[in-house]
Amino acid sequence: MENKDKIILDLCGGTGSWSRPYKEAGYDVRLITLPEYDVRTYQPPENVYGILAAPPCTEFSIAKGSRPRDFAGGMEIVEACLRIIWRCRMTGSLKFWAMENPVGFLCLRETGRDTVELYVMGVLKARHRTGAGRALVEAAKQAAREAGYAFMQVKTVQMGKYAEYDATNRFYLAMGFREFEVFPQLWDEWNPCQVYVMGL
Repeated sequence: MENKDKIILDLCGGTGSWSRPYKEAGYDVRLITLPEYDVRTYQPPENVYGILAAPPCTEFSIAKGSRPRDFAGGMEIVEACLRIIWRCRMTGSLKFWAMENPVGFLCLRETGRDTVELYVMGVLKARHRTGAGRALVEAAKQAAREAGYAFMQVKTVQMGKYAEYDATNRFYLAMGFREFEVFPQLWDEWNPCQVYVMGL
């Protein structure tokens, strides 16, 4: 496949400076930015080769100082970018993606024909309790539904073993996960594995 046949999406790309080297190398670069395109409503084409996403960091930047912040609005754009990335990953054509200014990440993996696992996620400590984690999980749920999955599972250390994992357990319960089973020896005896599930 020649570069001219490889689609690169530049999400929230502004002037297109991040994707310019790809354009100069002959890639089919598509700048998805306001006012022409809104990532919240954008439907990606088939066979996307790569994605560069640069959601605005205004609401999260220390440069904003003490002015009021709209974390939910900021995360809405991040969530939209992640949704586009997930959609393109599900087609099997996406070879790479990169996101600038992320405050968190989440990775899903298929564990069965009808089930996807929230395999790993993280949010910067400074962004805890701002809605960032909830936005990531909601984006993951939406993407999993659109991909045809009926269930989502997640594994963590059983409640009552470590304070930091107790906070993780409470977060998953607040997101709508329910206790499924504990596997005392899946990892080791000091870290009994709690499995949570939810219907999509």
